Amino acid sequence: MRTNRLLLMMAFAKTVLVATTSHSADWKIHVQWCEANAGHDVPRVECQVKNMPDGQVRDNRSPAELVSAARKSVSEGKCDEAILWLTEGCQCHNFGAQTEIRNGRDEVCAYLKK
Repeated sequence: MRTNRLLLMMAFAKTVLVATTSHSADWKIHVQWCEANAGHDVPRVECQVKNMPDGQVRDNRSPAELVSAARKSVSEGKCDEAILWLTEGCQCHNFGAQTEIRNGRDEVCAYLKK
């Protein structure tokens, strides 16, 4: 019984470690997708009409342009605004990516400073 409990605890700890490790890498995949995507095809109409931090709608700005705006926000000390550029702009169509970017807020902003 004691061995089973120990094995169960070890399996749980490994699961938590794997989940935590994979989470930290996921935001980067989503941000890098935005950086590499210079196309102007916006996947959803509702994304085109979303208001961005600059007071304008997204319209057909490319994900790469939105990352540039996010980098500018970070350089001005506006990390939360940078996160909005990425989540509400670039990844408007992808709720999972939005969640990963928000959860990795500090790491995302540090990455954008580079």
